[in-house]
Amino acid sequence: MSSINIASSSVRPLTSVGIEVNHHLSQSHSDVHYPHYILPKFILRYLRWARFVEESDKNFKSRLIWFIFYLVLVFMSLDRVILHCIAKTSTGSKLVSFLNLACNLAIWHYMRHKRTQLTILLGKLQKTHFPALRFGIYFCLILLLCLPFANTIFSLISCPASKCSHVYAYGYYINSFYGQIMVQTFKELFEYVVVNTQLNLLTHLYCSLCLYCSSSINSLADKVAKYSPEEFVHIIQLDILRHKAKIDALLHDIQNTFSKPSLLLIMANCISCIFRLGLILISPNIHIQLLFTCTIHFACVASVLWSAGAVPVALNKLKEVFNEKAHLRLLSAPTTDELQMILIKKEFIDKTNFALSGWDIVVYKKNSILAFVGTLLTYSLLTTDDIF
Repeated sequence: MSSINIASSSVRPLTSVGIEVNHHLSQSHSDVHYPHYILPKFILRYLRWARFVEESDKNFKSRLIWFIFYLVLVFMSLDRVILHCIAKTSTGSKLVSFLNLACNLAIWHYMRHKRTQLTILLGKLQKTHFPALRFGIYFCLILLLCLPFANTIFSLISCPASKCSHVYAYGYYINSFYGQIMVQTFKELFEYVVVNTQLNLLTHLYCSLCLYCSSSINSLADKVAKYSPEEFVHIIQLDILRHKAKIDALLHDIQNTFSKPSLLLIMANCISCIFRLGLILISPNIHIQLLFTCTIHFACVASVLWSAGAVPVALNKLKEVFNEKAHLRLLSAPTTDELQMILIKKEFIDKTNFALSGWDIVVYKKNSILAFVGTLLTYSLLTTDDIF
């Protein structure tokens, strides 16, 4: 079983980087249960509950959890359709909600379709050598799990239960004040957990994998920079290129698994963000819940573009450092082996940097965040009158 180690501190060949490649699906099935991941255990449990990964032991408990998970998803989808059909809102508002729901269901379908690839992909990850990255991933997960409660509180503040509870009760009025609060709290909390938290967790997973790869590449570039020209012999150069090729293979697996779901994640968050921003623009008062949810949807899109856009930046850094160090090595000690490395180095330098994309339509780059902000404001202003 091959492995990469970017965290090595000596001149000897690099081994065991934190990216371990499993060549058999059965190995990947068992590896999903190992706690040596950069990913939190909760994410792995969620992937198993949703059947986004393959399981080697499908016992009664796992089947029951999947059945309940599926029923909850169907119930919340039907609930959203019914609520928006009976609600006294504009046709454009209902259309936006149905488009958002369609994106959510499409993401569910594609993740289920790619569960074998995702299982193999997760089987390639081991315990990370980047404590700061691991801390950031766990911290973001805690924030994501707190969002449903914050959204429910803002909902109760922005829309009192006496005014909104009958909407959640399908048009029936509830006389009890505590009953009104319970209905609104349950519906807001349950809907956010089932719909938005699912999107947020998949966004968190995708961003974690991208940041893991970019951190591995940056660590490899830093290791190359520490070598002196005399130490940077052709054996070391070949070893670095081999490990870089394994990281490239992991990036291609991420692209193959998340190409369509990542684009649908961006579309779903963009639709929700434009819709809520339009409501904010036409509302005479400040709506705390709209500001909160709009910020969350914007942060999801920005995090995808930023984390995925960090990959080509890291690859370019590695290319420049490797080229500079190999050039200095050739000038300081020209040998037959170094001359043989020229063709290898030329192939490495001339190769176009890999960039993650959504369905080969949108290439994820950091500077795309500015374009997204401009698009968001433009469409919010142009569609305000038509939708609302």
